Amino acid sequence: RGIELADEGDSEEVHVLIGSDFLWKVLKDTNVRLSRRLVATDSIFGFVIQGSERESNCGEVLVNLLRVTNEELNCDRIKDLWELEAIGITPKREISHSDLEILEAFEQNTTYENNRYETKLLWKDNHEGLNDNYEIARRRLFNLNKRFKRDDNFYSRYKEIINTQLKDNIIEEINCELDNDVSKGYFMPHHGVVKDLKETTKLRICYSASSKANNELSLNDCLECGPNLNPDLLKIILKFRFYPIAFCADIQRAFLEVGIVEEDRKFLQFLWGEEGGTNLSLDDRTVRILRMRRVPFGVKCSPFLLHATIKLHLKKYEHLYKRTCAVLNELYVDNLITGAYCIEEAALISKEATGILSEANMNLRQWTTNSPPLLEMWNETDLECRQSDSDIPLKVLGLIWDNKNDTLKIALNQMQQLSDKIATKRVVLSACGMLFDPLGLLTPFTVRIKLLMQQLWEGGFTCDEPLPSCFDTSFREWLQELTFVQDVVVPRLYFSEMKTEMLEVHIFSDASPKAYGSVAYFRMKHPSGVRTSFILSKSRLAPLKTVSLPRLELLGALVSARLCLYLRKTFPLIKESNIFLWSDS
Repeated sequence: RGIELADEGDSEEVHVLIGSDFLWKVLKDTNVRLSRRLVATDSIFGFVIQGSERESNCGEVLVNLLRVTNEELNCDRIKDLWELEAIGITPKREISHSDLEILEAFEQNTTYENNRYETKLLWKDNHEGLNDNYEIARRRLFNLNKRFKRDDNFYSRYKEIINTQLKDNIIEEINCELDNDVSKGYFMPHHGVVKDLKETTKLRICYSASSKANNELSLNDCLECGPNLNPDLLKIILKFRFYPIAFCADIQRAFLEVGIVEEDRKFLQFLWGEEGGTNLSLDDRTVRILRMRRVPFGVKCSPFLLHATIKLHLKKYEHLYKRTCAVLNELYVDNLITGAYCIEEAALISKEATGILSEANMNLRQWTTNSPPLLEMWNETDLECRQSDSDIPLKVLGLIWDNKNDTLKIALNQMQQLSDKIATKRVVLSACGMLFDPLGLLTPFTVRIKLLMQQLWEGGFTCDEPLPSCFDTSFREWLQELTFVQDVVVPRLYFSEMKTEMLEVHIFSDASPKAYGSVAYFRMKHPSGVRTSFILSKSRLAPLKTVSLPRLELLGALVSARLCLYLRKTFPLIKESNIFLWSDS
């Protein structure tokens, strides 16, 4: 930059030390910022450079590579798998005293102004050890830029999201020369997640608040998660099947409508660059510092902040719109999934729900229903409806809902990609995790893959070891049968004419030496005869330790008893005398 340095050498011996009492007789008033970390100051000897620089200036670089193979499978995936299996037959975790304290603190720290809520992050008691994570965020941005160079479309969409969010004040740019808090905050690396099968947000920018250097803290390490305020997923689906008129919608960019207070935004910083034609320009002069003004994806407490904000907002309207607020209190993340007994009730709920959430700057959109008359009523209003001719399957909490034929089925498309992979314990676990079947529609089929997983665990195979031919054959045969079960559908509606006083619940249990389980049906008497409808099923594998068949039969009966209690709470209008439990023991 045409700057003459006072000393260009890097290995000369130091001859004179200048004390602070003579410092300002040597230094002049001119300062030039060379980068975020380095400043050049003019002196009577020439410019001297101050600051810190982590880049090495050695002429030779030695690189050592150490590869560590972790033989354990992802514990979170296993935990999610078993928790899904346990819904309905294990007690739900109660809210603890510490959870209540977090909720109370949230309400005290949350303000409402100009149709928007603003709140604080859920800090743990001590987060003084949080470093800025700048270098890691910088390296990750350089790696992201390599992908931009390879994929113009990805770069264009990513850039469009950043610019739109800048325009909408979701993010803001920081001038590091004016803002002294920049280096006291935290920088989040970011990446894009592409889901072309989604109808709305096909590219989503996610932030890694768990990023950290060795022996340092990440932002997520310093935050509380907050209690899980999501409603029971299975209960929502079961009640969704009860109403003749079914409808659903989602909140547009829900997380990004909840504001973060000014003092916490410095911990939600991220790096960007000057936008070129095909990729970013990234050097010390062109790297830009941006930060979130709203709740981002990837921060530990984000789900809680969204749910708690919505529930706080609904408290203002519960006395005026009791039925609609009850529906909105069962939002699953940002998804509204419910129904009504008549078109007029459905139209009223959708109108009131849209109005209530608009007062929190949240827009309910993508309205979908099985009722053409209700859809026609919506089209006459300002409601944003889903395109009826869309080729993208409509998913309702992971299930595919064909709203024209009003049926539900399991999404199995992703399973086909496993047929090209070498069968290992990790691949089999992936197959288990991809099977999202909360109702147990495919229990006789899915129990086989769980049995295979149990055998692999008992056999002591490593995660990525190719399986012996006997296990490989079993897995391949199971995958081939997917073509037969992927067309299994059930009516969304239990009965076209629902009369709760005539409705019975019948729960059957059974056991074998390998597994036990239970299945529940509705039974209703009609003048024309008796009708039945599948509700749900649950299965469990027999313990590895040998257990007698009578004991396993008792365990099956226990599952039935727990399903009975669960269905009683889900459908309180069903008479207790109309519930029957069956066993062949």
